[in-house]
Amino acid sequence: MRKRTYMIFTVAVMVVLLFFSGCSNIGKPSSADLKKAVEEHCWLWGSGASMVKDGTVKVVSVKKIDSKITKLFGEELYVIDFEAEAEYLKPAAVLYSGRKIKVGQREKRRGHAIYEKWESGWRLQVHRMCD
Repeated sequence: MRKRTYMIFTVAVMVVLLFFSGCSNIGKPSSADLKKAVEEHCWLWGSGASMVKDGTVKVVSVKKIDSKITKLFGEELYVIDFEAEAEYLKPAAVLYSGRKIKVGQREKRRGHAIYEKWESGWRLQVHRMCD
């Protein structure tokens, strides 16, 4: 009787562990994933370097406007439309327009984040995220 109880308990624990380890890859990208993508790919210098990483800009908000799961050529994609706002912590200049940006100035951008589903979870596909 004791052996049978132990065996049932072991099987139950294994089923629960398999269920939760499998579910971790099924969930859609979180708001934290979206904010990280915005920080890395929306405010860039002409060289492609992130303004967030060098301390020029701080992303203060990221708002998901809409999202959908779709298939394209057999690949499952999760598309998120968003709006983000950042504050400049250092002065900056936009080369192509000659516009000068002051410390404390805020700027909003809209964009689309596209994630592709893999066996290990969702991966960001970076093309042009922000308008």
